[in-house]
Amino acid sequence: LMGIEPLEPGFRKIRIKPQPGSLKSAEIKHPTIRGDVTMSFNNNPGQSFRLEVDIPANTTADISLPFYSRSQTTRINGQPVKYRRDGNFSVIENIGSGKWVFVVEH
Repeated sequence: LMGIEPLEPGFRKIRIKPQPGSLKSAEIKHPTIRGDVTMSFNNNPGQSFRLEVDIPANTTADISLPFYSRSQTTRINGQPVKYRRDGNFSVIENIGSGKWVFVVEH
């Protein structure tokens, strides 16, 4: 459901790829050797998706968000961001440690 998995040993790099389906919201605190990954999402399927994530120090993440259409707006902390499309996902790579808010709107 939440899609937190290591991409490199010791959780140096992680993938966050939530797959909520029709679930409206969820949150998790996932312990790693580098600290806790905390995340929550609010999902309005087909229209908007909001992901809040706290990535621990010395960790980077690839974030996968829903892909709705080429006309969607994708933002990090309120600022537009470029992404690469991977199937039904918009992938934003190499996000550093800290607190981040990702929003996708159709």
